Amino acid sequence: MFSRILVKEKAKVQKRSNTKFMLVDLCFCWILLFALFIAICLLTEPKVINVTLTISIVAIFIVMISCFVAKIINKTVKYAKDEDAFLILIDESASYTFITKHLVACYIIGAGLLLFIFPGVYLAYRLMFVKQIAVDKPKLGIVDTIKYSFELTKGIEFDLFILDLSFAWRYIIIICTFGVAMILLAPYILVTKAVLYDQLSTEPLY
Repeated sequence: MFSRILVKEKAKVQKRSNTKFMLVDLCFCWILLFALFIAICLLTEPKVINVTLTISIVAIFIVMISCFVAKIINKTVKYAKDEDAFLILIDESASYTFITKHLVACYIIGAGLLLFIFPGVYLAYRLMFVKQIAVDKPKLGIVDTIKYSFELTKGIEFDLFILDLSFAWRYIIIICTFGVAMILLAPYILVTKAVLYDQLSTEPLY
């Protein structure tokens, strides 16, 4: 169990003092996502389609986006621990580790969604902290990262769902604005989850 009010209050404080340091990275992420969309549209035109080139460009964009996401998640975890994260740079090896762990978690959740949806939703909450663990404890292997996320979320799946539900209007606005609003709305969501991760990871697990 955890107090959503206390977690969100601390997140508000951290967001208020650190949002400006996250905005640049979020802007780059949105620009890359937009550029990826344009590239896919152009490269999949019947007259110019080139499967190898399309796959290569998409892969490059995904890696670049993942690197920026890894940097942002790393910053939020540092903020949650009251540490300075202003000068954090993109570590290529750490980013690739982050990408691999995140993709494995996504595949597991995707497989669960194929099994009548509910298992996927359940797994999504059990694996909620994979991204935070990946940047906070990069030396943990993929299996250990997944196990640790399961330990942190044991017995609080419904509480995590309610927490996510409180962000529903933010998610709707982000979707309706084709992701543009994430630049302003995502920091609070990300910092809140980082604060919760920090709280759960520093408490004894039973």
